[in-house]
Parts: sequence; C-alpha cells; structure tokens
Amino acid sequence: MMRVRLLSEPEYRQMLGEGTCREYREIHFYTLLREKGDFSDEASRRLLRILHGDAALEGKWYSRTTPEGKPCLPALSQEAQYGLVVVENSRNGIYTPIDNRFSSFETQRRMEGRASSHCGIPLVWDAFAAMDMDILLVFRKKDFNFSWDIQLGNDFILENYHYGSSVLEAVVEETRIREEMGADGVLRVDNFFFDEKYVWYQEPKELLEVLSDMNLGMLPLVRGELTLGELYRLCDDNDDVEREDWKAGTGETPWLKGRVLNHMDYLPKEPESRRIVYMVVEKHSDGSYLLRNRTSGKYPEYIEMLDQVMELAVPGGEILALAVDVNEIMQCASDVNKAVCAFRVADEAVETFGWQEGLLVFEKALREALASGKCGVRTEDDD
Repeated sequence: MMRVRLLSEPEYRQMLGEGTCREYREIHFYTLLREKGDFSDEASRRLLRILHGDAALEGKWYSRTTPEGKPCLPALSQEAQYGLVVVENSRNGIYTPIDNRFSSFETQRRMEGRASSHCGIPLVWDAFAAMDMDILLVFRKKDFNFSWDIQLGNDFILENYHYGSSVLEAVVEETRIREEMGADGVLRVDNFFFDEKYVWYQEPKELLEVLSDMNLGMLPLVRGELTLGELYRLCDDNDDVEREDWKAGTGETPWLKGRVLNHMDYLPKEPESRRIVYMVVEKHSDGSYLLRNRTSGKYPEYIEMLDQVMELAVPGGEILALAVDVNEIMQCASDVNKAVCAFRVADEAVETFGWQEGLLVFEKALREALASGKCGVRTEDDD
C-alpha cells in the first residue's frame, strides 16, 4: 500500500534535515546499483516484473558489467530506476517525493503495450500499489493543484489529512463519493482535495519559498556591448569552471578578443535536463543554410552553453542556436516552449538572448532559411 504524506515546505525541509525524507536524483539509483549489485529481493523483483515483464528477472539483463565485474550502463527505464530507489528508501523508513515526470505514453511505448489501464497514470504507481510493504511517498503541497483529483490510479493512505479540527490518517479511494468515518475507526475519503486548494495570501510563506527557489542565482547582467572576458567575469559567481587565462588577464583564449552584444537583463536559469538540445540554423557566406542539432555536455551552465555554441561558428557566416531544456530528444514541436536562451555567433561576435527574444529571432532565422531555397539539413547529431 502506498502511504503518502502531505507536507508544507517547512515540514518538508524539516524531514530532509532529519533524514526521514530524501529527494530523488538519478545518481541515487547508480549508488544503489553499485551497493547491491542486483535486485533479487522480492519487492524489487515484483516492481521489475510489472514494469519490464518476466524477462527482467532473467540473467540480470538490466545491468551490464565491466571486465572487473562491476555494474555499468543499466538498461532499466527511468520509472524502474526511480521505483527501485523508492522501494529501498521505504524499506529504510525514508519518504521520497512523488515524481510526476513519468508519462503513461512513454511507459506504454517503452513497455510494448504493458502499460497501466489507468489513462494518464504512470505504471510505476501500479507497481507501488502491488507491493507487500508500505511505500513511503510525499506530496509537497506547493507543487500540486488540489483543485482537481489527485491521480495515482490506486487507493492509498494519506497522512496529515485535515478532518474537521483534527489531522488524521485517511484511506483515499478513487471510487468513493464522500468522506466517511467507518465503524472500524478508519476515515475513507475521495481523491478530490478541494479544501487543500492554494490561496496565496493565506499561505504567503509557501509563495516566498517558491519565489526564493525561482530567483535563486538570478544574476543581473549588463545590457549592451562588452567583451567575452567581461561576460565571463559577470557570470563568475555562477561558474564552477576555472578559467585562469581570463582571470589572470593573459588573454590566451582567442575568443576573449571577441565581443558580446547582450540583450538580457538577467542570467538565464540553469537547465534541468542532463543534456540539452541546441537547435541550430547555419547561414553560410554563399547564402545557403543548414539546419542541424547539437546535444550539450552534461548539465551545462550558461558559460558552458556559450562555449559549446561558439564551437559551431561558421567561417564567414553566422549561426543562430536556440538552447532547449529537453533531455537529448525533442518529442514534438511544442518542446520549443522549453527554450532557455539563444545565441547568434558571427565571426568573433556573439549576441545573447533570453528565451522570449530567442524564440523570436530563431523563428525569423528559420523562416529566412526556408525561404532562401538553399536550405539543407544535417540529420545526425554531431555532439
């Protein structure tokens, strides 16, 4: 049975500090794989069978090994990696925040039709509900729209439920019509928590938490023309990469001789994806165009994005590169709304744009390319 604890941000931070709650990161799965070597316990086997079928239990196919016999390059889906970490955390009495990144569409496509019968519900929730142990999860109130049904596709226990003047434990049943206290002393409720709806002026501290997270690291920039060295210095507080050449003022990096025309007031927010996509429109000196993709390095910061885009410069021409916060692959055209920023590079000059201006200049560049009659494509990603 899934046990879901409803938490305000102060309660959430307190649990993180106590070690009774742990945010999920991909590295947690790799650490777990390294420590366990396999997932032969019954709960893990059940989860793998639901997500990947019986084949997942044959020959440990989900883990390739190095010549030294160490686990490497796991072949498990993101749902399974998350699920295995949640199971291990729950076994140790640790709660894990609910992660809604796993879509049923992706699960269905990856699992060849073995997807949940609940439309729009990630299959991993079915796996959790099938466990013979309590799966400990967290709802962070600030992240959920409680004006609509909370969809997990299965009944679950909700901790910290407000019932009159009391805070109780309730069983959430999707088929239930009204809340009811049973003769057995168990409170049963439906999954429509309208009373938990967010009213910002009643919970201003929750709003401040969100604003603080959003604005953290928002570094003011200088609009107008400056050297690349000056831009590097402006971003220095957000840049972990040592650049001794420009810090020392030696000018050994050729690009430092270039100039930047900055159109942004603030440094863009760092992407969340592991490897983002650069959508690139190249314009060559003969008037021809080339459309291409480029995948970034791992978790690029702004200056690293700028460096990677400058490597794509076209001699005698220019490029327009739109940085999109998707992990390596764009699923549809609407993914451009995840744009982070854009760059125009011509010779040793760079123009920088925020996401809104970047979308405008990218649209213009793409229209010009298609209207030229001399527009080619490069189908392979040349990262």
